[in-house]
Amino acid sequence: MIFGPAWALAADRFGRKRVLFIVFVFGLVASVGFSACVLPMVSTVAPKQLSATAFAVLFSLIQGAISALMTLAMGFLSDVLGLQQVMLYLVTIPYPINAGYWFLFDRVYPKDAAKQAERTAAIEAGTF
Repeated sequence: MIFGPAWALAADRFGRKRVLFIVFVFGLVASVGFSACVLPMVSTVAPKQLSATAFAVLFSLIQGAISALMTLAMGFLSDVLGLQQVMLYLVTIPYPINAGYWFLFDRVYPKDAAKQAERTAAIEAGTF
């Protein structure tokens, strides 16, 4: 429920119970969305021989670096702007931006998946 502090800003306007319900439902949906969308996409477009490496690079390297940088930024910016505004700017706002990127990726995903399926078939046939 990391969105609680950011959504608490709206509690005065919409009411505490409504905001807590929205945050709870969003937490349930957000936790399912990543596993249901990102993981199958990565496993489909990465070669089978490199799927473990692709997941390791995505989760350990890329997300680890982003988490480390966000942690440093949140500490510094919370001293300057306050924790509630930082939670809004660095947690809540990036989620819709991220969703927009994934919708854009969905346009090229069928082509990438088909190309990877051809490569996999060629590798299994020994013609690649």
